[in-house]
Amino acid sequence: MNFDGLNAEIEGIVRYFAPIENFKQQSLHKEHDFCNLTNYNLTLKEMKLLLRLFSIALATLLLIACSKETNSSTPANDNYPLRTRAVIPDDFDWENADWMPTPSGQAQIPMPWGGQGSISGFYGLDVVNDYHKQDGWRMVYSTFRDYGEELIDPYFVLYNVYRGTLRFYFFLSNPYIGESTYLQDALYLNHTTGISSNILNYLGSEIVDVSNNTAQFNQIQPKMLNGAAPLAGRRWYMMEYEMAYDPNIINCSSDQATLSWGLNYYNIDKITLDGTAKGEIYGTIGGSDNFLNDVKSTIGKGMLSVVGLGTLEKLTINEKTGENKIGLNNNAFKSIVSGVKSAISSSSAGLPGMAIGFLNSVFGGNSESSSQIVSLKSKTSISLSGNFSSLGSVSSTPIEFKIPGTVIRPNSSGYIPLYNEPLGVLYWKDGVTVQINETVSVTIEPDEIMGTGNYRVLHHTASDRYQDYSQYVIVNPAVSKVADVSILAQSVYAVTTTAALLEFPLIGTMYDSPWESDAPIPDLAGVAIHLLLEVKPKDGSPSTYITKTFYADTYTWTTNYLN
Repeated sequence: MNFDGLNAEIEGIVRYFAPIENFKQQSLHKEHDFCNLTNYNLTLKEMKLLLRLFSIALATLLLIACSKETNSSTPANDNYPLRTRAVIPDDFDWENADWMPTPSGQAQIPMPWGGQGSISGFYGLDVVNDYHKQDGWRMVYSTFRDYGEELIDPYFVLYNVYRGTLRFYFFLSNPYIGESTYLQDALYLNHTTGISSNILNYLGSEIVDVSNNTAQFNQIQPKMLNGAAPLAGRRWYMMEYEMAYDPNIINCSSDQATLSWGLNYYNIDKITLDGTAKGEIYGTIGGSDNFLNDVKSTIGKGMLSVVGLGTLEKLTINEKTGENKIGLNNNAFKSIVSGVKSAISSSSAGLPGMAIGFLNSVFGGNSESSSQIVSLKSKTSISLSGNFSSLGSVSSTPIEFKIPGTVIRPNSSGYIPLYNEPLGVLYWKDGVTVQINETVSVTIEPDEIMGTGNYRVLHHTASDRYQDYSQYVIVNPAVSKVADVSILAQSVYAVTTTAALLEFPLIGTMYDSPWESDAPIPDLAGVAIHLLLEVKPKDGSPSTYITKTFYADTYTWTTNYLN
């Protein structure tokens, strides 16, 4: 393009201003020079010429920009990165709004915690009303806006910086949905070859194995608490996921690793939990990797998750006996409800002692009341069967989004997270070895049953050698900026070959006489370290308590005979 005419006019204007003393003494490169033109005492002609100069410069820049955009054959220059195609979501005041942002002419959408189609049909009010910034919630993504075309199945995502919890709020605007009995949601890690992440490792695991990264997590959402089918149009859905901190995520670009969230629907005819047949699902059931890929066959171990004391109470049939709608063993359910009630109703000083009994839990601080928001996971035997005549995906899913904390390229497309710090509160280093010391003592005891004389009794005691495991905890620096994270308690568990968890010390007894019953120390499949941590916000907000259990990489076993 020829700019000779413009150049000539610009040179003429510059020559006119050259003699002016004010422009000799002051630099046009200083910001205040452009903001205070009256200091130059310019004449009207000079002002017009100066404005003309600005107009020509602006027109020149626009012509150059248009010329570059239309010339696709021009090679890219690394010194001038491409303009990003990413979109910054519209933030809004979700705490105080009565209605979600929607374009003019579209039917209003109520907030998910109140009004038509709210999440109160799935959760107790303690969870429904848990969305305040003071308690750590931050907006990550939102497709809601008050302009443009009609919103189709919009959603927004909140993240709690103190709990490491990611929550999806999805509004299904489609009024027509095929017949189905249950919803299944899934969270997938998409990554290029050679890239891996532990960000999903807290999902589907009661005990975390740091040597095995989880690539996907699937779970079946329960029926509504009143027994109604879960799937319907113009209704809110909320799913939450506890994220693990990945210290390497800051070294990944947004085109190397992303997350995808999907929602499916299908029929399930029956379910069996811990050997008890159930006609309906009332607890959230999930598992990692291939869980639910073939629900016509027995699945084995899966995670049963419950969020909120209010939900637990609504799932209770008889609190005294522990009878429940979920299908868990009555004694186990009774113990869970009793423990949760004791924990969330106790003072901040007493809560840690109550919470430590749970292997995988989050007791989140709540500024609206003195109680805690609880999220529990328990492993159980699960068997499902179903017919899939109505199997399908909910419209507008799956949804792919950038992982907060990753490097976003200049030419990246899609939504940029509003909260762009690495997710998760903490993780666990590998290389942990637990030392087990066994002592064996022998006593001679009379045979009081048969009266045949004395026999030997071998007394076995196995204890873990104490060590401070805090050195293996990796705290997210983004959390350390806003809260103090400390380990309140640590203990070591033996994981038996039958998947039972026993806290050390282990006690066993062996008899010489064949008619006596032996009670040996069980065979071990591994050893796990259980932690109770406090996340104490620096702004004085209520603390969050997290329990996590990690497998040790190895353990050593030394036996000493005392006599």
